Amino acid sequence: MANLTQLSVSNLRANSNLPVDVAIVGEVSRPGPYRLGGENVRPTLVQAIQEAGGVTTAANLREVELRRRTRQGAEQIVQINLWDMIQTGDLSQDLLLQPGDILTVPTAPAMTVSEITALTSSSLSTGVIPINIIGEVESPGALEVRANTSLNQALLAAGGLNNRARQRTTLIRFNPNGSVTQQEIDVDLDQEVNSATNPILQPNDVIVVGRNAQAAFNDTLRDFTSTFNLIWPFVLLGL
Repeated sequence: MANLTQLSVSNLRANSNLPVDVAIVGEVSRPGPYRLGGENVRPTLVQAIQEAGGVTTAANLREVELRRRTRQGAEQIVQINLWDMIQTGDLSQDLLLQPGDILTVPTAPAMTVSEITALTSSSLSTGVIPINIIGEVESPGALEVRANTSLNQALLAAGGLNNRARQRTTLIRFNPNGSVTQQEIDVDLDQEVNSATNPILQPNDVIVVGRNAQAAFNDTLRDFTSTFNLIWPFVLLGL
């Protein structure tokens, strides 16, 4: 790590006026190529992640990978622990970038609620995430919420449940591997953040709030009455 940092500094010192072309892939909001720095600004790994919109809640910060071509043409692969940086302030992990660097933020196999909270509260986070709330809330529709928002906080942001809502929601999640999961969750606004009853939301989560039994009955009765009123004149006419 020390040699790589020294190489980064020496290469950029003479060319700090030139922008640096790098690629960022994996668990960031906007993966792809980026042109950073220039005008005596030396771009760092953290700045690159922030430029890419921040990491997602599925990011594995303990095993971030930096691939770099040395002066001799060989490829170096360095594992970087950004989790240590946000936990202890270890700035040695925040390397200066060089032209052609490829930064990969892998997917975490699993994360605890406390880890997700720490991640989404850090400067590496996306800041806000898009979600969608459908059904029996006061203001259904698309929302942008803070990255560490819980299910209950999102429901309150949508105005809370209306008087037609049942006290149970369905959380639909689109996973990075392309699969979709559904989780039935009883609504209890007194619950603290936890994965079972008040989970932290992820980008593009969909919350569905269905009708309670009384609302469903009233809707069925109204539909029946409406249909009956349409056909009754024809019945009277013998048609």
